[in-house]
Amino acid sequence: MEMNIFGKSVSWQGKTFSTYFTKLVNSETGEMRTFNVKFRQECDQPDIHECPCIIEVPREKMNLQESPIIDRETKEPVLDDEGNVRISRTIWVSDWEMKGPFIDHALDDWS
Repeated sequence: MEMNIFGKSVSWQGKTFSTYFTKLVNSETGEMRTFNVKFRQECDQPDIHECPCIIEVPREKMNLQESPIIDRETKEPVLDDEGNVRISRTIWVSDWEMKGPFIDHALDDWS
């Protein structure tokens, strides 16, 4: 499965971490969702300075984890505007291959 990977550096409690995410479209509903992407210890992660990039991940080398988002202070689930529990979606990757840089063509028709 080919994925566009976006990355950023985040500081928390005095430490800097690289975080990665992608956007995927549900083939049945057409709905687009954002997913966190985490790379297992047995494989490297993309260089944060090469993001955004396109990677290829064999389907058998990834899995999806869904869990409710919990408020750090109250320890209660975070609700959306409609009262539903917000869900965090994480794709865990154990093997991948770099396909190249992600090039945004959204402005190609503009001068």
